[in-house]
Amino acid sequence: MFPSLAQLAPDSKRPNVGSFELDDIPAELLVQIVSSSSDDVHKLALSLCATNWFFKKLCDEGGVWKAFLRYLKWGVDWDTGLTSKEFFEMTRKLSDTHRTRLLNLDKTTTTIEAGAFKDCEELSLKALPPNITTIGDSAFENCELLALTSLPPKLIKIGARAFYDCDGISLTTLPETVTTIGRHAFVGCDNLALESLPPKLTVIQTSTFIDCKKLVLNELPPNITTIKWRAFSGCDNLRLAELPPSLTSIRSGAFIDCNNLSRGVKIAILNLNPQAFETLNGENTVHLGV
Repeated sequence: MFPSLAQLAPDSKRPNVGSFELDDIPAELLVQIVSSSSDDVHKLALSLCATNWFFKKLCDEGGVWKAFLRYLKWGVDWDTGLTSKEFFEMTRKLSDTHRTRLLNLDKTTTTIEAGAFKDCEELSLKALPPNITTIGDSAFENCELLALTSLPPKLIKIGARAFYDCDGISLTTLPETVTTIGRHAFVGCDNLALESLPPKLTVIQTSTFIDCKKLVLNELPPNITTIKWRAFSGCDNLRLAELPPSLTSIRSGAFIDCNNLSRGVKIAILNLNPQAFETLNGENTVHLGV
């Protein structure tokens, strides 16, 4: 018999094992595991291999076993937006490299390195650690299940291709602290529904929002100076009411297939660059309307 939870640890110090709903692992056993040394845990797991299917599977899949221990013993100290069971089931599907990177994130993490989770198709986080200031180039590129609804409040830099083809993110705002968004950062993010951009942003880089069909953007940041090539191409729900006076440069193709802009905004854009609405083959697609 395993000792009771109360005997193993008082409420204030009891490890948070979540609600895994794994019938073959009693909560008492989980608490005993997390309160043991690594060597003891390994011996215990090996002794259970013959009788417990789950521990046998973990031991057979060495990477998963190590990740499970890492999660139980230290856990993640930030809100992922997932239940404990959802988080665990997700980590089981990740590669060893991606799993290790995920489990090494904590509240003190300030940077998600370039390419950290690129092509991690099973990553389904709904939130990121709260103190992130930098998301590196291609950090989440092609993470189709990533389901972020917000970004960390201290975020300053979003790297190039950081969220390229992340269909599942449904952001409506970006943190006001953001000063830099790299080229191609949100290409193909079908559910990106931003209504505004951070006020400190001064340049919208090349192809930043290509084919973001739900991008609304009622206004641009007050200090924006430059909109680069194809920045908003294919954003057919873009509804800018006016352009800020700080805007001095719009590159060719910046507003291809942005058909819902007001007549006044279209004229203002054309005055800055007659090629702003031109397609790659040189055909002008802008219709000024009534």
